[in-house]
Amino acid sequence: MMLEAVKKTLRITHTKLDDSIQDTIKSARAEMIRLGILAHKAEDDSDPLIREAIETYCQMKHTKDPKKCEMFEKSWCTQVDGLRKSRSYNTKEGGPDV
Repeated sequence: MMLEAVKKTLRITHTKLDDSIQDTIKSARAEMIRLGILAHKAEDDSDPLIREAIETYCQMKHTKDPKKCEMFEKSWCTQVDGLRKSRSYNTKEGGPDV
């Protein structure tokens, strides 16, 4: 389950932030779709690239350290850009395949 994976990445063991984390996961998926990732791919929790991108997005949104936030944002942008450039993830037929 994505919630548990993200909580593990964030090193959170309690349930107090579950609703906030769930909202952030939904935002990550929505952002991927907005940026051109196929919806069914963005919803695929079994895909390791999607999982990693969502975890990075959540780290970006749940850190208070500006330097770490910037690092996670750069990583997120790189991950999503790579997904968008892969034909099997993007919404444009015949796009480049990395």
